[in-house]
Amino acid sequence: MPVFHTKTIESILEPVAQQVSKLVILHEEAEDGNEMPDLARPVLVVKQAVDNLCKVGQETIHHSDDQILKQDMPPALRRVEESAKLLVQASQMLGSDPFSAPARKKLIEGSRGILQGTSALLLTFDESEVRKIIRICKNVLEYLAITEVVETMEDLVTFVKV
Repeated sequence: MPVFHTKTIESILEPVAQQVSKLVILHEEAEDGNEMPDLARPVLVVKQAVDNLCKVGQETIHHSDDQILKQDMPPALRRVEESAKLLVQASQMLGSDPFSAPARKKLIEGSRGILQGTSALLLTFDESEVRKIIRICKNVLEYLAITEVVETMEDLVTFVKV
């Protein structure tokens, strides 16, 4: 099982990783001559989840002041969107030919892309949050440096009111 960097990433990616694992198992079973089940409904659910993820990602980009996030998040969003399209195409192809090898390949590529793209999105967001925390900590340290000049109770009162 992959190692995730934060509990948030783990909690989001673990279910995705499990679903990708199930698709890999279905793919392997199909290579043994079994027909692929109808995936139209599960793929639709995944597509809707990806659409929602991309909407939230776009809003995050729009409201963020972090230039690195604004640079790194759009390619990850595109990766997830394109991968979801591959899943939809694979599902349609498998609907007409449950033994289609190209469809199974698209299914695996789409699943992998969604997993990797989602991971990249979450890492980008987490890195942005870390930069924000570091910036705030630096501000606090600068503010605390001012306390060195506090010598009297009146100075302390003035410092705390600021």
